[in-house]
This record gives sequence, structure tokens and C-alpha cells, in this order.
Amino acid sequence: MGKDVYGEFVEKLPWSADFIKKTSSCKWHINLQEIIKNTLVRDGADEDKVFVSGICTKCNNETFFSYRGDKGSTGSLAAIIQLL
Repeated sequence: MGKDVYGEFVEKLPWSADFIKKTSSCKWHINLQEIIKNTLVRDGADEDKVFVSGICTKCNNETFFSYRGDKGSTGSLAAIIQLL
């Protein structure tokens, strides 16, 4: 990800900088799963009830669509959230 995307995250969610790091190739790597989890917890969800699968869609593009994994030619992906 580029510096512009990094800037958008930090502007909207200043605490998200804790989950973003610069790689050796001078790109930014964002831990989107942890940012989403922390957003849910900050908005009142019980942390012990938030499950992060850790599954990488790019690494598992035979199962999931991935824009990066499919080099831009891809389908759609949806997320399902259940509130109890």
C-alpha cells in the first residue's frame, strides 16, 4: 500500500498506526484484521467474542477472491458478522 492509503488510515483512525508498518521495500503493510477487530472492541464488542481467522485471502486464492492474488482480475468477496 502507498503512503496515501497509510495517511487516510492514520487521519481517520490515529490509533491504527500501531497496526501499520513500513516494509523493507518502502511500502506500507496494514494489519487490516487487527484494525477491524480493534474497531469492533472500541465500539463496544466484547474482545473475547471477536474471532480473527488469520486466513490470508491472497495466500488462499483458490478458495477466496483476492485482488492482489488474482492480479486485478477477480470476483467479489463478502463478510458476514453475527451479533449475539
